[in-house]
Amino acid sequence: MNDVDTLLLNRIKSREELEEPKVQLRPLLRNMGMEGYIKLCSRRIADAKLIDGKNIDIDIRDPYNLLLTGDGILIASDILLGYCDEKKLRDVLSVLIKTRRLYRNINDQALMLSSLDNSTLRDMKKKRNAEEISSDRMNQISKFAAAELEARRIHNVVLRKFSYSMYLIRAYLKCRCLLKIMNQIQHVE
Repeated sequence: MNDVDTLLLNRIKSREELEEPKVQLRPLLRNMGMEGYIKLCSRRIADAKLIDGKNIDIDIRDPYNLLLTGDGILIASDILLGYCDEKKLRDVLSVLIKTRRLYRNINDQALMLSSLDNSTLRDMKKKRNAEEISSDRMNQISKFAAAELEARRIHNVVLRKFSYSMYLIRAYLKCRCLLKIMNQIQHVE
């Protein structure tokens, strides 16, 4: 099984769309030999009001390390070209665009499988040796159908919801100190 099949199986099981691929600014500048200018570059992008939370976002773990999508690189290209080689930046952009196409294709395939009814999926799972399709490809389709059926089982639905609830509780507990400080600031004002 190749990486694309693994991504599709994970997408089916998690029921979460693959997000648009992003590149981090710090490693990008490091590869160009310009890591020492990360703060200056980030500030210039912020001063130009280009951080929109979608195409250009701040990495919470490292405020100067911005996350850029392919569109984000195009939006901030005037600034980035001051720190990066144009050819290398085009290569990074090309990889991001190809990865975005791949992720969209995987999301579409998973959506197609989720739109099928259970009886159709069971038929796809059973037809492992169909003559009109190569046996390798039919085995892959069979695995995807089996994964979709498994993801629909009630215990998996409950497990996903429980895991998400636990994630929210952990996030709240980690941020409660920050929330208390913000509430105190609001009361003072």
